[in-house]
Amino acid sequence: MRKILIPVCALFMLILLTGCGNDTAEAAEESMDPEQEVYEEEVPLEPKAGGVDVDLSVLSGTVCYAEVYNMTVAPQDYAGKTVKMKGDYTTFTDESGEKIYHACVVRDATACCAQGIEFDLTDDYSYPEDYPENGEEICVSGVFDTYLEDGNMYITLRDAVMLPIS
Repeated sequence: MRKILIPVCALFMLILLTGCGNDTAEAAEESMDPEQEVYEEEVPLEPKAGGVDVDLSVLSGTVCYAEVYNMTVAPQDYAGKTVKMKGDYTTFTDESGEKIYHACVVRDATACCAQGIEFDLTDDYSYPEDYPENGEEICVSGVFDTYLEDGNMYITLRDAVMLPIS
């Protein structure tokens, strides 16, 4: 068994190493699925009609998940931009149980990983009357911002509004 396993592993590694040439990259680019192209074409950082700078609601789960991750590691690139996103509504409370946080959570395509962005709805909304049930799909839009709390930086969508799901 060991005599067969070593050559098979070596052959597999050889195939992986030879697959990195330009022809393979060009072929991979030509066969790129539309979801990957959406990432390059549909994540505008300049305002579009309707006042949305970054529209995550049009992206596939994996691409949206990746973009939300980018927002968490480079929040300065998104500060002040209007972000629209679609995902699952969830709430959580601080350790004292006094403050309620609201978030829109997105999952990758396999639903094994999740990222979320907290949001603060405008004063036109009252909790819990105007808020959805936990786990319900929502679409929310607000201004991307960061804040410090207990020495930690968090991201949020300020002055957010709920939008119809499309």
